[in-house]
Amino acid sequence: MAVVKELLNSRFENIIIASHGNLISLLLKYFDDRIGYEEWGNLSNPDVFHLSFMKDTPNIERINLNHLTTFLLLGLTA
Repeated sequence: MAVVKELLNSRFENIIIASHGNLISLLLKYFDDRIGYEEWGNLSNPDVFHLSFMKDTPNIERINLNHLTTFLLLGLTA
């Protein structure tokens, strides 16, 4: 989680993190405690999530795209 926090606190406005579904589900759970086993089991391949922040409040949106590998897009909103 330290590297994700470091990226969120960097000067970059848009960050893409690519990983396997297991790690993505753990990252999503960190930001939304409602994410659990059922959500992990429903991951598809590929799967895309857009995680944006309004101040410190995260918003997770699932976007299915057939031509990409699973990744997590972090966006900061002022």
